[in-house]
Amino acid sequence: MVDSNVMRLLGRAFGVKGPRDAIEFLWGIVPESGHEFFNYGLVDLGAYVCAYRGPKCSECPLRPYCEYYASSTASRAR
Repeated sequence: MVDSNVMRLLGRAFGVKGPRDAIEFLWGIVPESGHEFFNYGLVDLGAYVCAYRGPKCSECPLRPYCEYYASSTASRAR
């Protein structure tokens, strides 16, 4: 499932651009078992942590891998 929250999360964290790239990227990481929980987790992470306004980078489990965090003022304020 790729909604705007997932697109924002993938774009910020991994530099994924566009729905086709997102689908291709997700095929490589979504587990076969429990994929529904994984998908809803991505949606929730994008909605509540990697929010459109005011992302909560300090709470994000993807922070060590995140391109947005690495290049933002949030990472300099650690």
